[in-house]
Amino acid sequence: MRDDYALAQFRAMCERGEVKWYYREDGGFEAQTKGFKIRLYGSETSNITLKISKWPYSCAIHEPCPPFDEVPAGKFVNWVRKILGKPKPNQALSADEQKNKAIWRDLNFILKHAGEQCVEREKREGYREKIKSTLFEELLKTN
Repeated sequence: MRDDYALAQFRAMCERGEVKWYYREDGGFEAQTKGFKIRLYGSETSNITLKISKWPYSCAIHEPCPPFDEVPAGKFVNWVRKILGKPKPNQALSADEQKNKAIWRDLNFILKHAGEQCVEREKREGYREKIKSTLFEELLKTN
């Protein structure tokens, strides 16, 4: 299965709310769905990696280089062209470039979605207190 197709399907699962993301202690996000452990590392300024595992197997999808239009230099060049009244060159993307652009777009969406989902959960009134009391109750429970 191609990475771009798999990521598009996984993105659709995220959009439908089938994946519940949680913060990881060491950074990034983690989710479990359908018996799979999914880890998401990276940020807008560093490469994103999506790791999927189900014992004993695992695989990772790494973010490819972003399209030129999305990096600061590309944005600057497009801005200068706009100021000078010159249109952006219409270049057809190769199949690999289209695939990489789709992977880049979907990984960035999933990262943003995971962050928003976690922030929304954290904002709920009493969420932190509920977590803290549950953890301490289990820790201090006597058998």
